[in-house]
Amino acid sequence: MKLIKAPFISLIFLTLLGCTSQNVIDLQEIVKDINFACPLNEGPAGDLLSVEYDQLSNIVTMDLVADGHLTDVDKLREHRDLQLDCLRLSFNDLSAARLLNAMVNAKASLNVIYTNQNNNQTANFKISNKELRQELENQATIFQRDSTETSARIALENAMCPREIGPGIYIQGVEILDNNILYNYRIDSDFRGKSLETEKDSIEHAIYYNISELLNHPRRGRELRQVAQLGYGLVYLYDIDKIGEKVDIVVPSDTLMQMVKESDLNQ
Repeated sequence: MKLIKAPFISLIFLTLLGCTSQNVIDLQEIVKDINFACPLNEGPAGDLLSVEYDQLSNIVTMDLVADGHLTDVDKLREHRDLQLDCLRLSFNDLSAARLLNAMVNAKASLNVIYTNQNNNQTANFKISNKELRQELENQATIFQRDSTETSARIALENAMCPREIGPGIYIQGVEILDNNILYNYRIDSDFRGKSLETEKDSIEHAIYYNISELLNHPRRGRELRQVAQLGYGLVYLYDIDKIGEKVDIVVPSDTLMQMVKESDLNQ
């Protein structure tokens, strides 16, 4: 019986080894293709400088760099949820989705090295294969993928607030509230010496013009189309510091969807 069992067990082992090797080969090829295309802009997640795969440790390493005004490395280092949000935003195109699938199949884990390009501070965090598999399962449908990615982007943007985005203008926070994405701004009280209410029409015009322009931008246009498909509107709340004067500009979801359709027709 021993002579019969030994070859049978060896055959099973070799078969399993062969399957695993093919998954590893697929992962190697995808990593090679993506690394060749680097650097790649990943939006709020930063720029992907390189991606490498160490077969011995079965770890994929991604090297990301971001503008320090948009990304707080210390917050990334301390908060696991923000690390996962960065991961979600790094897998927002077809090639990255293939990489995620290949890592799951090869049972590989992920190591992310995140660098603030302004001061070279780094955050190093690891994503287990189990967490990668959960992310893959969460991207089962286009709607789920867009919803997950949009939530991750908003959470990451909000974590980096407050920050100055122009002379005397600060973004205080970003959040999903009901069926809208709400942007809170604070403006220094000496803002042109004018009332916000008298400036509302010009501010509204500028917002709509800016949305039209962003729809032509590869990354920002894609993000706005996601927002429209998810049925969200946009709300911009401006508050003059010390005076307490407020004004809000609303871009309803149906209006945003119409702007997307018009932009698509003109392309």
